Amino acid sequence: MGRQAGIDTANSEIFFMRAPARRLDHDYAVWGRVVQGLDVVRAIKVGEPPAAPDLMLKVRLAADLPPADRPRVEVLNERGGEFRARLARIKASRGASFSVCDTPIPFRLR
Repeated sequence: MGRQAGIDTANSEIFFMRAPARRLDHDYAVWGRVVQGLDVVRAIKVGEPPAAPDLMLKVRLAADLPPADRPRVEVLNERGGEFRARLARIKASRGASFSVCDTPIPFRLR
């Protein structure tokens, strides 16, 4: 979630990260992951701001789609034993440089 320098200034700015950006760790909220439609994200113009920015002409929330049209995503329970074991392995391999950003939550499209 984008914002100005103040920690309470976020309102409507969204960043789609195409690569790790460690300088943002611990300062910005990560609230999603693209699991379908990555080709669309990669086609969005880049820059701050882009010379000719893309416009969102139509936006829909998955929750607003009819149930039959919603993407079906199964996510590994981050409170379960399998995830905790994965997390322990990542922490052990990364050591002091470990960050929560190094911890992808496994999923599959159904």
